[in-house]
Amino acid sequence: MSVYPKELVDRFMRTPEQRLDRMLSAFEAAQDTDASTPGRNLRALLDASPELKDRYLESIAQGALDGFEPLPRDANASGEYSPTARTIRLPLEKLDAIGSDVHLTDTLVFTMGHEIEHALFQATEEKALATFRTRVADIADSAGPHDYTAALDALL
Repeated sequence: MSVYPKELVDRFMRTPEQRLDRMLSAFEAAQDTDASTPGRNLRALLDASPELKDRYLESIAQGALDGFEPLPRDANASGEYSPTARTIRLPLEKLDAIGSDVHLTDTLVFTMGHEIEHALFQATEEKALATFRTRVADIADSAGPHDYTAALDALL
């Protein structure tokens, strides 16, 4: 047993591959049953798409992805990325049905690629906003006139 908190061990002492495996195992344990295997199917989708899996590993390395969750049945989306929870939500019924419909499989791979881009962009956006706030504060603290054009140009 580690003397360090689990969150620190997961974030800083495990490789992204180990962390992804742990996330997928947790999703499988929470969602798979004898009759339904959305978690195992999620793992298979990532294993079958090396480029997609690499993007997921990159997002984990950046600290932008901590897990997977089921998408609520009444959601009006194919998937979601939650920047606050750092999770990707996917529809269990679609994950469970892959393999029987190649178009559904393709749609899920596309959706997973789209959602991971949100995760990867989130870190860039947070950094850009932090830099912008610092620049604005520096300009506000300086002698006038205050021209925020350069700070806005850098952000946009």
